[in-house]
This record gives sequence, structure tokens and C-alpha cells, in this order.
Amino acid sequence: MLTDSITNDIKHQFHYGSIVMKLILVNVAVFLIYALINVVSYFTQSSGAITFLTENLFAYSSWGSSLHKPWTIITYQFMHVRFLHILFNMLWLYWFGEIFILYIGEKKILPLYIAGGFFGWLIYASALHFIPVLKPMAEANMLYGASASVMAIVFAAVALHPDHKMNLMFVGEVSIKYIAIVSLLVDLIDVPEGGAGTYFSHLGGALLGYSYIKLLQSGVNLPPPIEKIKNIFNRGSKVKVAYKNTDYKKSSEKPVGKNEQQRVDEILDKIARSGYDSLTKEEKDFLFNYSKK
Repeated sequence: MLTDSITNDIKHQFHYGSIVMKLILVNVAVFLIYALINVVSYFTQSSGAITFLTENLFAYSSWGSSLHKPWTIITYQFMHVRFLHILFNMLWLYWFGEIFILYIGEKKILPLYIAGGFFGWLIYASALHFIPVLKPMAEANMLYGASASVMAIVFAAVALHPDHKMNLMFVGEVSIKYIAIVSLLVDLIDVPEGGAGTYFSHLGGALLGYSYIKLLQSGVNLPPPIEKIKNIFNRGSKVKVAYKNTDYKKSSEKPVGKNEQQRVDEILDKIARSGYDSLTKEEKDFLFNYSKK
């Protein structure tokens, strides 16, 4: 069945896909749940559920509200209301996340995503409290979306390799440094039209991502304590893959036959050489079924 095929594909990506794909899956899942609740609320003419989600999952510009609900500084990074908002955020996350992984690997993607969102909120809230023209918005504004987190990854990729080229429709090859700079300029132009919160949150994420890589390149490693959160995305897998070494840990529950172990090792070698997406459907099914033993 089609639904079974889609479900299996999602399970494959969440178990064995890159951290970028896992972040995209989480964002899309949260968006679909929120959208479904919003549709039900519309037809039932009941706003209680949406109000509850907004008040408990969106980030506040108010310092007092943020201290009262500190978890919102994390949850807002996965909340989207409009389809185009999540579409473009996830496209940028995929494109620039893959560039980031190409040059530094995927271990630091999730900590950077969360830290970028946090710093984006901090700059956003600070700007609304300390810039005179924005102060009227300081107590009643709310922030949502992965934009600040994505901008952290975008500018981290720029810091790693500013002249990496991307093919843009109708334009051709463009260095990512120009794409990133233009995106911030577009946000800045939109500030007089009510986009101040958007601009400053994006700016905060961009500063965090760029500064983090520059510090890393200078020998200063500032591993965020939230790096432990990555374990959420790696649960349940008995297969470990490294870029330089392939490590297979035997299950303590069931012995592995010689032929089966050899097959696993061959597939892991292929992943290490060419990535998970290079596997055939049969190989993906084999790994997925093996992981459940």
C-alpha cells in the first residue's frame, strides 16, 4: 500500500538519514499537527486548542513571560503557521545543512540549530526592549519558526566555505556568501513594514553561526551543553557509522550469523564511502529489519 511505503520511507530516514533530514521530518510533523488542529478549530469555531499551543509553544518577546515559560525558547524553533514559511525554511535547511555536513560533518548540526534559535530569540527580544521605536512591541510580540536556527546553519556554511557555489534558477552559479548577505538585506528592508522581529532574530542566528565557526577555526571549541539533545535523534539504532572507521556493535539479545554480519559490514562500508542515499531499497530494508532484532 502507498501509505505503508511512505511510512517505511519516513522510518528509514528517521533511523538512518542525516540529522538534517531528521530535523526536517520533525518540523514537518509539528507543522502538520498544528495545521490539522487549526483546521478543526476553524470548523468547530473553537480557538481554545490553538490559543493553548500559541501560549505554550511560541516564544515571547517579554522577559517575564519567557522566564515563566523558558521551554518556549526551544519549542518556537519547530513551530510554523504558514506553508510557505516552513517550505522555504526547510529548503534552506536542506541545502545549507548539506553544505555544512560536507565540510565539517553532521555532529554539530543539532547543537548549532538549537543555539542559533536561542541566540536569535535573545537578539530579537533585546532589540524590542532597547531600540526606542520598537519598544511598543516589547511586551506583546511572539516569535515562531525555524528561521533563526536555519540562518545559524546558513552562515556557519558561509564561514566554512564562502565561495561554495549553488545553482539558482534563472541566475546560474552563485557563491553562498552572496545568497546569505542578500537574504539579510531583504529582511532589513522589510523592517519598516513590520519585519523588525524577523530581521533581528535572523541576525542573531546568523551572528551565532558565523562566530561559532570562526572560533572553531581559531582553535576555540565551545560545545553547547545542548549537544546531548542529539541522543534523541539517535535512539534505537544498533548500527554505528563513522566517516573513517566502521564500527558494528553486536546485539546482546540475539547472535548474528556469519553471512548476516558480513552483509551488514558490506552495507556499512558502502554508507561510509557514498552515504546512506546510495543504498538500494533492498539494502535499506535489510538494515531496517536488522535494527529491529
